[in-house]
Amino acid sequence: MNSQRFWFLLLMLAIGCTSAPKKKSAVSQDTTQSRMDEGMAAMQRSDFSAAAAVFDKMLVQKPASEFDLIILYNAGVAHESMSECKRATELYRKAVSGAVALKLPRVEAEAFYRLSLAYECLGDDQKTIVSLLDTKKRSKNLVPEIASCELPARLAAAYARIGQRDKALQYFHEASNGLKVALTQSGTTTRIQQQFAAKTLYAMGTLTPVQKGLNGDSKGFLSALSMQQPYLLQSAELNIAPESRQAADELIFAYENLMKMKPSDPIGGRRFLQIALQDIAEIKKIRLPNKGPLIDEIYDKIEAEESRIRQQLVTVSDTTPLTEEAQSREGLKRQGRVIDVPAKQKPTAE
Repeated sequence: MNSQRFWFLLLMLAIGCTSAPKKKSAVSQDTTQSRMDEGMAAMQRSDFSAAAAVFDKMLVQKPASEFDLIILYNAGVAHESMSECKRATELYRKAVSGAVALKLPRVEAEAFYRLSLAYECLGDDQKTIVSLLDTKKRSKNLVPEIASCELPARLAAAYARIGQRDKALQYFHEASNGLKVALTQSGTTTRIQQQFAAKTLYAMGTLTPVQKGLNGDSKGFLSALSMQQPYLLQSAELNIAPESRQAADELIFAYENLMKMKPSDPIGGRRFLQIALQDIAEIKKIRLPNKGPLIDEIYDKIEAEESRIRQQLVTVSDTTPLTEEAQSREGLKRQGRVIDVPAKQKPTAE
């Protein structure tokens, strides 16, 4: 989860809004800012329960200033970070409404984006897509790596989960192209560009809370993974700490737990195994040689799962036909690699 990036940005706004409650006394203002600082300190140490308690006490019934909206937003992030996603959606919706009323487009755009993540956390793909599309309309008010990279990447995964593969591929390619542009603007040195790429690729491919909880639709799990895994793999290839390790861990988790998502009925189970093999074929196709032990670790797990899946398929009747998706993916020739990160020096973990 990329919570810290968002509440840190809004903290910068908060610093500029410390005088927002102008009708209060200086002592009252000092107390309010002290509480804000307390909540932010709790966020920084990942004590989201303490942060939520602080921000919840600071909430007002009718937000009337940018400062009030920041409290709403940060309360939403704290609750979302504790997987209290329904509560987070309530807070983000209020932040959106308040930002519209107060004409604060940057807060509105970021609140819409966080709202999409909260719906993603709830497993509501339709509302996730609607919120992401609402965010896209306001993307000029987001930082470039979110607007042009993370946003379309999440749309790709969401559309894949609901079975709209053409739409998913459309946004997959948009995200890939956006990343190439963002990369050229990310810094003047190879190292800075590599660090930017590792972080952004990880954010683009990170598994959803529903995937990490091994919940939701089994076919949707695999369909989304096919969109996410190229980003996670390339983040891992860069070997930049800590994001490359985190990306590798997510890929390993996905494949290590793949069979836990397999449907129990024979037909559904066979179709699941067929699509799983397609995901494996796709990620094997984009492997680059000699990328180091982290990548070897990923593919060792993938190959072990491939062997396990093939063994299970042997025990299933061959009369069950391929799904339409599996048939289309048999001949899929899409470009799986999304960027060419400069490699003047061999990247090493810091």
